[in-house]
Amino acid sequence: MADFSRYILGMSKLPKLLFLRIASNPMGVFVYSILSKWYVITTVAAISVTFWVFSGLQKAGVIDSITESLTFGFDTAKAVAQHCTPLITDLPKMFDCIDKVGPKDYNPEGTDDNSRAIMENELKNTNPNGYVDPYSAP
Repeated sequence: MADFSRYILGMSKLPKLLFLRIASNPMGVFVYSILSKWYVITTVAAISVTFWVFSGLQKAGVIDSITESLTFGFDTAKAVAQHCTPLITDLPKMFDCIDKVGPKDYNPEGTDDNSRAIMENELKNTNPNGYVDPYSAP
């Protein structure tokens, strides 16, 4: 019993009091042990089932298929945004552009480098683009 009391004394007061109240009733100990074991059993089972399901999906090639389709979709969306956005005022031309543009048409060279340079320049400046805060003191 001495080891048990040392364990209880190391806990903070509230959990110690709650545990002692549960432990004072034999039925409370029984219910507490069932609930704690149930939690551990369900958690371990859920983690292991999830692992084996995703391992099976990986071996079957489903994960690779999903990755390919998502990559295709995102690359196509980037190409459409890069090439078809200027045509937004002329809807027939824009829809033709959307039909013709594919994921291989995306060119990250010019836009990404330019955007990165603009963002770095604005971060370096304390007052980018001549912005005046209306709430600042004159």
